[in-house]
Amino acid sequence: MIDIRGTIEAILLLAFRLFVLYLAFAFAYQLALQNTCAAWKSYLLAVASAAVRAYLSWLTYGTHTEDSDPIFGGGDVVDDFQPTSHQREQHALFVFAFLVIPAIGGTFFGRREAAQTKNLTKRCS
Repeated sequence: MIDIRGTIEAILLLAFRLFVLYLAFAFAYQLALQNTCAAWKSYLLAVASAAVRAYLSWLTYGTHTEDSDPIFGGGDVVDDFQPTSHQREQHALFVFAFLVIPAIGGTFFGRREAAQTKNLTKRCS
């Protein structure tokens, strides 16, 4: 017998992860289109955005918020489990690797698009 609920949850998890990958790519792509300075600055911003998200994931690993207001936030932070420092670091590294690859790809394609449309200029300070 096929477990329909488990299959649906797996499909939704895959769709969510693909959406997060798309957001990382699109954010870096738009950032590279708008950044007309050196290429290393665009790549640095892409890697830094992935690192910030990984750090936030490291901070909140093992917890979630209950009874939060949808508009004003708040709520109670509940510990699901007490992760070890190795588990936190492993999770943050996974998130960083998961986000940095599409971010670098988005930066590459954004810089290439900007170069093709002649949006790259020498007006950097």
